[in-house]
Amino acid sequence: MSLYQWSEQYSVGDATMDAHHQRLFEIIDQLHRAVDEDQGEAAVGEAIAELLAYTRYHFDEEERMLEALGYPTLDAHKALHRQFVDSLLACQADLERGATRVAAIKLLTTAAKWLRDHIMSIDQGYSVLLEQGRQR
Repeated sequence: MSLYQWSEQYSVGDATMDAHHQRLFEIIDQLHRAVDEDQGEAAVGEAIAELLAYTRYHFDEEERMLEALGYPTLDAHKALHRQFVDSLLACQADLERGATRVAAIKLLTTAAKWLRDHIMSIDQGYSVLLEQGRQR
């Protein structure tokens, strides 16, 4: 069973964004397995790199969607995204300095909590705009 798993409670009402969020949970779970099963630095590094790359991709796509929707607090939303990417980069730097397990565990806890909290408290807020757009 996956420790970090997406569920319907995280749905924002958009199939594409839900799929992105699901993929982020999968990558976090992949990182968890790499650490938990002691798969080594290469596996941990690959999972972190994939998480960083996919996170950036997702944020770019989500921000484009929000801009098209006229999302009123887009700048604040983008700032939260930048802060999260910065925290991932800090963990990645720790990894490169040789603190593999420590960096990976820190990243796991940070990423999983941030993703859950962000989806539930921030991303759920654009569900209303998505629904209004479908009703037009």
